[in-house]
Amino acid sequence: MVISSDKPETLNELIHLVDSGFGRPRPRHGLRLLYWLACECISYDGSLAILLCMPERGDYGFHYFENRENILPSPKEEYFYYEVGNLNKPNAQALPSYVWKHYNSNWADSNSDRIILSVGPWNIIDRIYVTEHQGKGSFDRERTYRISKGLMNIIKNLELSEFLHQIREGPGIRQTNQAYALSTVSNMASTSQTPYHSTITVPESPRRDHSTITVPESPRRDHSTITFPESPRRAHSTIRVPVPEPHSPPQPSRGFWDYCTIL
Repeated sequence: MVISSDKPETLNELIHLVDSGFGRPRPRHGLRLLYWLACECISYDGSLAILLCMPERGDYGFHYFENRENILPSPKEEYFYYEVGNLNKPNAQALPSYVWKHYNSNWADSNSDRIILSVGPWNIIDRIYVTEHQGKGSFDRERTYRISKGLMNIIKNLELSEFLHQIREGPGIRQTNQAYALSTVSNMASTSQTPYHSTITVPESPRRDHSTITVPESPRRDHSTITFPESPRRAHSTIRVPVPEPHSPPQPSRGFWDYCTIL
């Protein structure tokens, strides 16, 4: 058997799977097929991954993969390659409906994704590959990747909707948005702590949410804010009420004797 000199790139993280383009765009089914394999068709026993079906029997459309184009390195002794993902194969109908969801027999892209497993004694899986079928038994070498056990563990710990969502948006986008939101809240909190405003919350009628009255305060502070419950139909209302400046104590009026000089 000829040994391939080129080893497919290994995908270790979700972002690597995103960058590979495997299973996208719709109606391709590779991502859902990979999710099914990780969550429903493999049992994990420590470092061992065990296939929960009989590929040599043709379960789920599995069939022997001959590696004629030499796109994969030779498997270990007593290990054999099996391919799954061709929705036209016998028994492929046993795959979950979510794998079939966008299948269209008139659209080749909806049946182009394949997964290839190196399976040995006791159904132990050595390696997992994903690839793209080009028709007439040929596969795209440039779009063939190895999937690490670590990435399979990541996938199996996600809900299908979450997995697809992260692949569509790219891992880290949610974290980036969360970081931005936290930064925005932090900046708002920092602004609210400036010495120009103070806020007092006063409970009032249970039928009102909040109302805000802003009044002038000391020369060193611009406003003082009083917040109390208000109507649920509006979040806040603001009333600015002028407060008279403090003035000097009144002086007594001067009478006639105040102008007389005692000699």
